[in-house]
Amino acid sequence: MKISKIIFFFIFFFNFSSSSYSENSFNYIDIDRAISQSKAGKNLLKELNTIEKNKINFFETKKNELIKEEEIIKQQQNVLSNEEIKKMVSQLKIKVKDYNKSKNNFFKQFIKKKNDELLRFVNLINPIIENYVNENSVDVLFDKKNLFMV
Repeated sequence: MKISKIIFFFIFFFNFSSSSYSENSFNYIDIDRAISQSKAGKNLLKELNTIEKNKINFFETKKNELIKEEEIIKQQQNVLSNEEIKKMVSQLKIKVKDYNKSKNNFFKQFIKKKNDELLRFVNLINPIIENYVNENSVDVLFDKKNLFMV
């Protein structure tokens, strides 16, 4: 009885399991390379880097000003009264808080802008990619950085 069940199982399994010999075409694309090697991508990255560098320089200058102001307060600590020192320190804390807030806001907005611009670029090259896929009968297209070989 057990042997007949086992034989039935093997016959059933081998009859209904079919090997899939797929002739699908799988390709990959390196979007990062497309961005860094194309003229439009280079211009986009150059523009974004320029904006970032200018703001970093601005924030660095602002930071140095705040450090100088802190040093001035420390130098005047023995000369001025405690109330005046506390007032200057509280004003400095407000300036530092505003500095940090504006810096964080800029970088949040910059990351959003960078992502939007990169998405716009990908949408721009999407018709070219679609044309390539159609001409070369590609069934599946992977992004190179998300491709894992096992």
